[in-house]
Amino acid sequence: MIKNLALFLFTTLICLAVGELAARIAGFGEIHFYSDKVVRLHKFECGHGNTGCDHPMFSEWSQWFSDPDYFRNSEEIKIDGNLIKKEKAPGEKRVLLLGDSATFGTSVEKDERFSYKLEQSLTDKWTVINAGVPGFDNIDELAVLKNKLIKLAPDFIVWQIFLANDLNYNILNTSYRLKEFFYKPHIFEKSAFLKMILFSLRGLGFNAELLLRDSLKNEENRYENTAEDHRGLKFQNYGEGEFALYHKEPSSLEPLVYDTFEYVVGEINALASKHGAKVLVLLVPTRSSIRNDLEILPDLPNAKEKLGKSDSYYQVELDYKRPLRKVIEALDNAGLSYVNPLDGGVDESFLVEGDDHPSPKGHSFYAERILDFVRGN
Repeated sequence: MIKNLALFLFTTLICLAVGELAARIAGFGEIHFYSDKVVRLHKFECGHGNTGCDHPMFSEWSQWFSDPDYFRNSEEIKIDGNLIKKEKAPGEKRVLLLGDSATFGTSVEKDERFSYKLEQSLTDKWTVINAGVPGFDNIDELAVLKNKLIKLAPDFIVWQIFLANDLNYNILNTSYRLKEFFYKPHIFEKSAFLKMILFSLRGLGFNAELLLRDSLKNEENRYENTAEDHRGLKFQNYGEGEFALYHKEPSSLEPLVYDTFEYVVGEINALASKHGAKVLVLLVPTRSSIRNDLEILPDLPNAKEKLGKSDSYYQVELDYKRPLRKVIEALDNAGLSYVNPLDGGVDESFLVEGDDHPSPKGHSFYAERILDFVRGN
């Protein structure tokens, strides 16, 4: 009996070792699986891998989102230099501006921002809260809305989406959160054999996505790991991530990109409905989608040289409005109102010259659309 048991254990170990070796030879050791569970666990706080918090601007200015105790323990919250009482005054209406550097007002003067123009156009009973944070992606925005900002009881949530990089950066946040919360024990991360089994289970409906191949840190990429698609395009790279999503033949990461985005849309919509807030989405188009030609900043010739494609490739193989259509489809499915500047036939003057951020003209455009929305609701 003991001999048979020992033989069984020995044979099992040999089979597992052979399976692990075969899986590594087949390349399963270099892939990772990520689940949408990660998005639900994401929480933006300094000290949780967010190295941007070391930037000088992330001090008192960032306290409302980076300090977990400040928002919870304070009766007044300082956001963008303004003190906001948690408790709304009788008759007060609140407009919450949720977004990244475009909402914050990067590349324009303070009095040119749509947040400022909105404040100047509304009466005293209105409070405009500019919660735009440079560097945030849509998952960060969902996290601060769910954990903090919804407690300010906004009547309107104006959510801005930066199409130049939000979509590709969203899945990187997902990746980081998963490594922190999902891979336990550590053997799961290290075993190519277990990854091969999970890969096989995908056909049976197992909720996981083949995401990335690790890439080593190099002078062009300051991150140790980045999501990379089947064309070798790195989604942490500002230009490559944008370029990847223009392809008519979709990137291997496109399903995860839009699944993640749809999840965020659903969560924000549900939060707003639960708390009685109306949502307006501002879409910030890319320069490529305005020109209908590749325009990756800051140095297009070098970017094209690195991508190594012929000039005809950029017209035949790419669809510069594809990401915008996919985003609009998700918003339509959720029944959310949105502002799409391309509907009005805007030109490149809508964006700051040499920049992907809205120009003063672009900010005026958004301010007018927001005013129409809040006055009509």
